[in-house]
Amino acid sequence: MTVRAIGCCLLALPFSVVAAEHRYRLTVNENLSRLTVEARFDAPVFGIRAGSRRAERYLQGARDCESGVPLYPYGRRLRLPADGVDCLGYSVDLAAAARDERRNRDLAAGNVMVSPSRWMWRPELDEHTTIRATFSLPDGLRVALPWASVPGNPQEYILGPSPESASAPAVFGRFTYREIPLQEAILRVALPDTGARYDLDNVLAWLEAAATDVSLTYGRFPNPS
Repeated sequence: MTVRAIGCCLLALPFSVVAAEHRYRLTVNENLSRLTVEARFDAPVFGIRAGSRRAERYLQGARDCESGVPLYPYGRRLRLPADGVDCLGYSVDLAAAARDERRNRDLAAGNVMVSPSRWMWRPELDEHTTIRATFSLPDGLRVALPWASVPGNPQEYILGPSPESASAPAVFGRFTYREIPLQEAILRVALPDTGARYDLDNVLAWLEAAATDVSLTYGRFPNPS
């Protein structure tokens, strides 16, 4: 076989891309004042950023959790070593971030709402890379996020490259949680306590009717979760 023929054969071989998954472990303390994060990356990353310019205000103790070397923010990005990092550890002053969110003024004690753009520091994702975010919370507390949850584990989420809403909140605390099954979709509902009186069954029925109207218009609900 000639060298040219060998080259043709090699070019014809299929090219496959191995999917990568970064793993985040996020721990919230009992009084919802601090969020601690450990992120382990599938391969070294060379850029890490937050979605909001305000995120720098709440960031505490960012470091390479393998070497212990401190990492400092500049704007929405972290300054990383030239060879990147395999592991990121940091804490967020969740109480301070919550005080800066107007929507928390109406919430009852024991609940906070804070956009992930203020506490989620992460690398850029592409179609082959995801983040698996697992939350660890004290007994009786839960979290609800506008991300795709892992079936059977509402405290674990998969974050892909599609941009999440910059203003959509994460809800931490003790709140009413329900799942409404739709055709080919699940509507996840978190209802934090604001002190307002409402009929839960009526609220859920209204949400189901509205989501069903969307499904009928488009043939299916736009998002499976």
